[in-house]
Amino acid sequence: MPYRIESNKEDLSSDSIRKYLSRDDKGIVIFSAEMTVSTNNDAKEYLLHGAGETALFVSDAQSGGRGRLGHTFHSPKGCGIYMTIALPERCELEKMLSLTPAAAVSVCRAIERLTDKKPMIKWVNDIFLGTKKLCGILCEAVTDTHGNTMGAVVGIGMNFRSVPFPDDIAGIVCALDEPKITRSEMIAAITDEFLNIVPYASSDTVMDEYRDRCMVLGRDITYVRNGIPVKAKALSIGKGGELIVKNETGETEELSGGGIRILFD
Repeated sequence: MPYRIESNKEDLSSDSIRKYLSRDDKGIVIFSAEMTVSTNNDAKEYLLHGAGETALFVSDAQSGGRGRLGHTFHSPKGCGIYMTIALPERCELEKMLSLTPAAAVSVCRAIERLTDKKPMIKWVNDIFLGTKKLCGILCEAVTDTHGNTMGAVVGIGMNFRSVPFPDDIAGIVCALDEPKITRSEMIAAITDEFLNIVPYASSDTVMDEYRDRCMVLGRDITYVRNGIPVKAKALSIGKGGELIVKNETGETEELSGGGIRILFD
């Protein structure tokens, strides 16, 4: 694991991030790397070794960044935020399901705290600016070989500075592009918001804010399950984060995040 507690790298050193954290968050362990395969993988390894402290992993680049459904996350050097918060505690199913909505709300709050931009959430785990994806979230439970829960990791990847994107995503993604703020400031703001919200992640208050910020609700959509597209109208989001839709046959369905892709009509 190519991490160190301190790094001399400007902008992403633990000291640079820590100075922007709120007083209550100062005790968090921060690991910073110039390159890793995946901050989520390294945070999972940290928890599997029995670590008992909440930790933040950040990297300047990733060689194997990933998102939901096995998708890759473009993670070039020097222009993105690649961060994972490791939570060393057992999570009941309800709280585990609430981590993605809580993280999405936290990212939106942090962006609004530092910029005048108005991000929205595309169910279930993407942050959009306008019609383009800015950020993705990947929450994973961590279990040992005996099936014991060791905690959870919350990975967040954001396009922070504009770079030439690969052709297959160039038309559907965007970058934050706020030259007056640094990646360290944004990482600290997201961490602050998330650690403040996570004790209440499964509360109605957090889920209500997630619903209010969700750009899907009330819209005609197409969802793809097992390769089959189905037209529907997005009605609401349930307490567990499931998307409630009325499909083209008039039936009401509850969609879970696993294996579902949402397309806008």
